Amino acid sequence: EPSSPNGVCSLPRQLDAPLQAAGPLLYAATLFPELQDVAQRGFTSFAEVLHAKSLIDRCDAVHGMRRLAQYHARLALDALESLPESEARQSLALMVHFARESAQPRLSRANYSPEGQFRSKSALASSAALAASAHKAEVAARKDLYRTLNGGGGDSFGALRDTVVSGLLGVKARANTDIARLQRAAVREAVLLYGKNVPVGTVMGHINLQCAFHVTAETTEQMLVEEIQWQLKLGIETHEDIVKAADAGRDLLPPAWESRAA
Repeated sequence: EPSSPNGVCSLPRQLDAPLQAAGPLLYAATLFPELQDVAQRGFTSFAEVLHAKSLIDRCDAVHGMRRLAQYHARLALDALESLPESEARQSLALMVHFARESAQPRLSRANYSPEGQFRSKSALASSAALAASAHKAEVAARKDLYRTLNGGGGDSFGALRDTVVSGLLGVKARANTDIARLQRAAVREAVLLYGKNVPVGTVMGHINLQCAFHVTAETTEQMLVEEIQWQLKLGIETHEDIVKAADAGRDLLPPAWESRAA
């Protein structure tokens, strides 16, 4: 991995650019304090970038920032109501709306012609191209990292499982469902044991110790994000909180898990 003289990783812009707009990163840092250090010093490895992205996803920080932006935009517009009607007041109100746009294209001088006309098509195309490039770079980096975590064992275990149950009518679907339930239970146990900032590799190892059929890193992260978002929504921190939720008649599976189990 390339690095600068101070030891901080020189990440490709495709990966670094989305995190330069540090709103979601700082939002997630309120729940995961280790991200505060990352925001100050920069990332030291691709694995650290992907872990930070995973923490951002776990607390749904992007949507959280959007809700926060809507709240502050409403405060700003309410404050402008106290000013007399004028062109300046209208301009300030427009700035509030422009600041809430995805990628904020209207706040970039490069998206305007010399005559001051907003070039909407080029701005949208540039924003879409940047998003596609970032997504492609993230997928490639995540694939390389997860290949190491998976160690090549995930596919062979999946093939073994299919071979064992493929000849039994109805058993394969039931076996897959039961295995998935065991894996989900192990994910929940790992989160309660190690905390909501637990690395994907740690959870994957915990699952594979509990279950005979191993799980891939990709599946582990997906279950991990869903479980943590569910725990945050219900305020789950301990096993006792889960018992209280059950006693109160709350659903004990995240919606995404319920749909898969059906």
